Amino acid sequence: MEKISEVLIYYAFTLFSNKEVIRAYTKSWAVSIFAFIISIFILLTPIVYHYLLSSDSKVVNKLNNIDLVFNEIYSQQINCKIDKGSLICVDDKSYEFTSNGYLVLINKDFDYSKEGIEQTPKSTDNIVVFNRNNFFARYVQRESGDSLNKPSQILSGNYSSVINFDFKEIYNNGLESSNEIKDSYYLASTIYFLSRVQRSNFIPTLILWFFQFTLSFILLLIPSSLLLNYGNKRGQRADEYKLTGSFKICMVMFIAVSFICALIGVLSFELAPILLTIFYTIRLLLIYLHQFTRRGQKYNIIKYKSI
Repeated sequence: MEKISEVLIYYAFTLFSNKEVIRAYTKSWAVSIFAFIISIFILLTPIVYHYLLSSDSKVVNKLNNIDLVFNEIYSQQINCKIDKGSLICVDDKSYEFTSNGYLVLINKDFDYSKEGIEQTPKSTDNIVVFNRNNFFARYVQRESGDSLNKPSQILSGNYSSVINFDFKEIYNNGLESSNEIKDSYYLASTIYFLSRVQRSNFIPTLILWFFQFTLSFILLLIPSSLLLNYGNKRGQRADEYKLTGSFKICMVMFIAVSFICALIGVLSFELAPILLTIFYTIRLLLIYLHQFTRRGQKYNIIKYKSI
């Protein structure tokens, strides 16, 4: 039984050494399965970073002029507050107005799908909606006269993490302050609200990514293992090779791929899932060529005693 420190050192070498990846054939199933599990958790790093560790102020930059829209909401003394996960308005009053290119709807049921927006008299691509239990905001960058769909920035979530957010109280707190202090206070309140709404998606997104990457790994693991098994049998007697060895190799191979995708995911959250299959295919090709070319003959996994 190998020590944990030895296993971790082995994992570190597999990040850049094809020879060490191929040596997974000689390792126990526990080493390979643990590598598979570690790979999945490494890929969850971008989610933790973007939802919990990145600067809260970045959420404002996602939606152009969203801070000015919230300033307008505060200045209108909207008599609503968010408490215990729900939007509560005095006399159940609803509000609708435009601000800085956004349609703002408060305490109003609204279908913010494409069809819903088209049926609204004050139709706009940019919209901010405070429903009773959820928040939705979208900003679409369009050029003048351009009717084609453009990439949009969307922020949505529920109020479960928002604690006692009172629009009118925020306005009153900044009433006697200087403009500079008031603007800073409004901005801090907006950042607090938007970041809390964004964090409400953390657990659902984490679960979604976990199952998505687990399924992706399994779908990649089966054909890649069969490929390595086929390639090895071409040059070796069939009774000398075990298919289980290919599964071990492919499980360990995920570590390097996950590590690279996680680093890229921290910089660009959307790219990590796309690049996973690409990087894995490249690493598989390198392992295949290493194992079944002259360069790889001296590392042929058949010569290792399988545990």
